[in-house]
Amino acid sequence: VSLFAACIGCRGCREACPICSCVLCDYETARTLHSPELVRAEAKRKGSVRVPAGTLQFQLGRLMHISPSCTACGQCSDVCPVDIPVADIFIRAANLVQESLDYAPGRDTDDTPPMATYLEKELLDITD
Repeated sequence: VSLFAACIGCRGCREACPICSCVLCDYETARTLHSPELVRAEAKRKGSVRVPAGTLQFQLGRLMHISPSCTACGQCSDVCPVDIPVADIFIRAANLVQESLDYAPGRDTDDTPPMATYLEKELLDITD
């Protein structure tokens, strides 16, 4: 979590990611958007600033969303203006997730990415 403390919420990592392709991103709502200007102004006013909850939620949400299909291209780190090692974090998580799902992105073009579709019977075992 502390690695994401410098995140300014620019969303450059999302824009650069070839895997992140949702048409409507949940992180483009007033509830989760924190402009870099707002964060900088708050830091200047207070002398410091905590990671906005929306920014941390964005990074952890992306990690969960992208890890099954991350190709380890590193573009997220390349574009980060505050040099967060986003790719290192995502690749480490992706390796664990992909191993547990027995899935390697790009291994076979006929493979359906994990969590891309849901079968009705998968929901039958869910209890409240």
